Amino acid sequence: MNEDLSVSTLRDDINRRFCEAVHFLLDKNLARNKNEVMSKLGLYLGRLSLILGGKANASTDNVAMLSKAYGVSTEWLLLGVGTIMKGVDSDAADVRRDAAPRLSGYLPLIPITALAGFNGIDEPGVCLDDCTRYLVPEFAQAGADFLIRIQGVSMTPTFVSGDLVACRKLESNAWVDYGEVYIVDGVQGVMIKRVFTDPASPDAIECRSDNPDVPPFSINKTDVRSLSKVIGVVRSI
Repeated sequence: MNEDLSVSTLRDDINRRFCEAVHFLLDKNLARNKNEVMSKLGLYLGRLSLILGGKANASTDNVAMLSKAYGVSTEWLLLGVGTIMKGVDSDAADVRRDAAPRLSGYLPLIPITALAGFNGIDEPGVCLDDCTRYLVPEFAQAGADFLIRIQGVSMTPTFVSGDLVACRKLESNAWVDYGEVYIVDGVQGVMIKRVFTDPASPDAIECRSDNPDVPPFSINKTDVRSLSKVIGVVRSI
């Protein structure tokens, strides 16, 4: 009887910490919403609500997937030891949605054709879980969100085709370091350019290539879906 009670109490404690971790991820914007959590954990519709409502228990697979998908500490989930997130202070003020994938220093390599409309890599046909990840702690610590491989010669000699660049997506396009290199996701497609103010219009930006043979052009700010600043590079050989 006491053994059964002990097992039941342990299961309840794990379930309680699982629910606490999910709420933590949602409160800290580490997870976008419950639907995202269900998708990443492979839960069917409504199952997460049952668990969070105390009407069902989280399985060991659920616990393992929560740790894998978001960087939640399995030691904390199972034993209540340490902090919720692996390797970080769970009360840190600067925790944000994309911090979990960064904890280990792994960054996703986003195909340039899949970057169009980049909104956290949730566009149809591309998912973070499907992307190859590279361990680059320095880039992750510098705030990089993803890697992308350069195609073409428009930015030579600064960048050459095959280079991997580390990028940090801007939360908004209102603040831009003019003269710096960005991945510009616009209606014309995805491109790497050096961005400047447009002398002819305050409502546009001028995109320049470092290759002198490629002429500059302007793009209206309303036609820019996202800007991601290039903050590092891994040279191709």
